[in-house]
Amino acid sequence: MQFAIDLTLAPASLNASYIRTLRDQGLDDAQVLDLIHAISIFAWANRLMLNLGEPVFTVP
Repeated sequence: MQFAIDLTLAPASLNASYIRTLRDQGLDDAQVLDLIHAISIFAWANRLMLNLGEPVFTVP
């Protein structure tokens, strides 16, 4: 969970120790990469939606 928070809020601060921690938890390289991609795409999508705002639907 902390990895997801740090990757979202301060991605430039991540270093090899974060990856070591994930490997210590049993993740292999493919799983670490998948985790990074999943966290990143959700963070991007959330930031995009915050900027676009709520959808407005009109009734004809």
